[in-house]
Amino acid sequence: MLTPLPVDSHLPQIAASLAANPSLVVVAEPGAGKTTRVAPSLLDQPWSVGKRILMLQPRRIAARNSAARIAEERGGRLGDEIGYHVRLDRKAGPATRLLVMTEGILARQLLADPYLDDVAAIVLDEFHERSIHVDLALALSRELQQAIRPDLRLIVMSATLDAGPIQSYLGGCPLADIAGRTYPVDVRYAPSSAQWIPDQAIDGIQLALQEEGDVLCFLPGAPEIRRVQQWLETRHPEIAALPLYGALTPQEQQLAIRRQSRRRVILSTNVAETSLTIEGVRIVVDTGYARVARYDPRRGLDNLSLERISQASATQRAGRAGRTEPGICIRLWSAKQQVTLAAHAEAEIHRVDLAPTLLTLAALGWGDPRKFAFFQPPAPATIDRGWSLLERLGLVRQLPNAAAPEVTAMGKQAAAMGVHPRLGRMLVAAKSAGQPALGAAVAALLSEPDLLGSQRNDSADHHGPSDLAPRLALIAGHGRASADADAAALARIRQLARELLSGDGPVKWDTQVEDALLPRLALAAYPDRICLRRETDRFAARMIGGLGVRLSPSSRVQQSPFYVAVELRDDDRATKREAMATIAQAVSLEDIHSVLPHRIRSQREMVYDSVKDRVVARQQLLVDDLPLQSSDDGPIDPEAAALCLAAIIRPKLQAMLEANEAAAQVLARLDLARKHLTDLDWPDLTTEIEAGDSAITLCHGKRSLADVTAADLKGWLLGLLPWNLQQALVREIPEALTVPSGRQVKVDYSIGKQPILPVRLQEMFGCKTTPTIARGRVPMLIHLLSPGYKPVQVTQDLASFWANTYQQVRKDLRARYPKHAWPEDPHGAAAVARGPSQKRI
Repeated sequence: MLTPLPVDSHLPQIAASLAANPSLVVVAEPGAGKTTRVAPSLLDQPWSVGKRILMLQPRRIAARNSAARIAEERGGRLGDEIGYHVRLDRKAGPATRLLVMTEGILARQLLADPYLDDVAAIVLDEFHERSIHVDLALALSRELQQAIRPDLRLIVMSATLDAGPIQSYLGGCPLADIAGRTYPVDVRYAPSSAQWIPDQAIDGIQLALQEEGDVLCFLPGAPEIRRVQQWLETRHPEIAALPLYGALTPQEQQLAIRRQSRRRVILSTNVAETSLTIEGVRIVVDTGYARVARYDPRRGLDNLSLERISQASATQRAGRAGRTEPGICIRLWSAKQQVTLAAHAEAEIHRVDLAPTLLTLAALGWGDPRKFAFFQPPAPATIDRGWSLLERLGLVRQLPNAAAPEVTAMGKQAAAMGVHPRLGRMLVAAKSAGQPALGAAVAALLSEPDLLGSQRNDSADHHGPSDLAPRLALIAGHGRASADADAAALARIRQLARELLSGDGPVKWDTQVEDALLPRLALAAYPDRICLRRETDRFAARMIGGLGVRLSPSSRVQQSPFYVAVELRDDDRATKREAMATIAQAVSLEDIHSVLPHRIRSQREMVYDSVKDRVVARQQLLVDDLPLQSSDDGPIDPEAAALCLAAIIRPKLQAMLEANEAAAQVLARLDLARKHLTDLDWPDLTTEIEAGDSAITLCHGKRSLADVTAADLKGWLLGLLPWNLQQALVREIPEALTVPSGRQVKVDYSIGKQPILPVRLQEMFGCKTTPTIARGRVPMLIHLLSPGYKPVQVTQDLASFWANTYQQVRKDLRARYPKHAWPEDPHGAAAVARGPSQKRI
């Protein structure tokens, strides 16, 4: 007899809704039983007779266990009436009527059978998780329902879903809102003072161990799980510390799920968050963190970022404690922090690489994906970047006058592979080269977590052209598999490689061609990740597009000038926003020419070589924007050289002018003119200096900064003024003034300061008032000098000096300079230009 669940009383209502409507939204609290009861209750409806029902789950472990639980409840054997299909694992047959599958499997089924003629209903469970696969599955199913299969039922289910928007998307379909959970959960907030997440989890587990029952602790990932597991095994050997995450084998996962003879502490990522009942779990410890996949489209990088979970996820996690008995949830944050959490997690469609989704749409015959009816469409710019990658890979092409690219024959093959388009492109290339097994092995290797992780390779003896080769040796059964790689991971990769080959035998390839073919397979899959090593640092490189890349110290590829960054990720420790290449493959110029001839071009341009400190004619062979070969020996084009040099000097030109004495004087004179001769239209030359074309004129015939510095900068500056303003500047703010001695004395101009006239005192005899410029509006600041050209007095009031100070100066200096004129009456004396010209008075 089935254990009663809250959803049971609602099953007739659900059946009635689906008899009258093609779509339904089901919202039920965790533990209500929607996953195991709703889909099987539809198998006997009149509209489903003779057809299958597909139920989509976001995770493999949930799909397997949900199917097993449903089969058990219906008294059948898994694989008969009830089956499942996940990547690398299928248990179903001709009699299977309810097939539980992961969301990505549906897209592959649609490629093979676009109409799903034998399917009566598609149930999308745990829709709130909003993976890119479920968004695509929903949109494709809705389009199929509206265009071809009005009899197809769509059921969207979740425990934490804002139902209104999805009801509207499904044409205003009804809602089955199922309240109540099986057992109550006591939620307790217990913020940890520890800084490190594993230590926070340990604090929470210690609280949990004071209660009775098995414990389920949510952690962000495998590294944190291993740390807490080690602590438990050391401090509490009487407890079974059991890990649970996606990369484990089904057998290892079942070990954590099954009851044990001793108390369990299950250490899990968010794989246990939904659609999974773990009997015996009474206490949940929640760290409140998860690792979230994000894609940086600008840099083309995938990243797993550590983030706070949403309120919806916290509710789901707490619900794991009330599945089979009353439970406790210990949240390692405060109730105040709880209200600051986002209501729902951001949908993957807004944060992950869209290239796989776009290739699926193209293979299914959809045109412009920006017009495709997604539930919540992605940003157009993200779609454009995904199309750009597919076009670069040769999987789609843009036809003249077409609204969107169309899928190529190679794209159709790649879409059917069930892997990322990059790896699909690699598989097609390997098949074309007659080495499908090698391509399958590499694609399988790159579809799973790295076999060797971050094991260091500091020995020069282990340098080589490929990081793929030693990993392939392990797959082939060579090398130190037990020491260097996890046996379960190896088995999983080999199984995936066999699936990609559509065979059950061992994956074997001709190792004689491996070294020659690997570079070309890497280029086929990652044409945008070619890196040029920097000469000054063997671990630093520049990638196509300009991204800085740092090679992992564990990489063998530390010699080749060019390599492909096969596995590339953000490096949180990098101070220069470099990405970290953890798996690399050396490539040669011949490889690049062979695989990417359409991306290679010649370019000749004038560039400023900072080492040679001059403009050179650089001739380059480039793949996209990355130089493959370069020479600076080409002939100089004077016009192009001037443009290049002008671009270099513009940001430096103001400083160069200020450092040049003659030019600096002109700038200061112009500053005075703008302030005091306002009736004239004086231009602000700063804009012209920084952005105008005049810098090009200055650079004509020159090749270096030194050439520009040595040029007539004063004449160039004056040439920027109209002729009338040049004359006005000479007339009203002259370079020099004629003093009473008849000599021209140069004026010292500085921006923002009063102009200075430095002149020997004897040359000013007979001058009663202070000289002025700018139509008498600016007086000179006169620096009166001794016959030895040392300052005697600074004044801007010459009349006052003669009346009040001159006699004291005369008294002080006539004994020191007895041969020079020191008249008692300076007004009536003749000014003296050079040396003594009269007897002492």
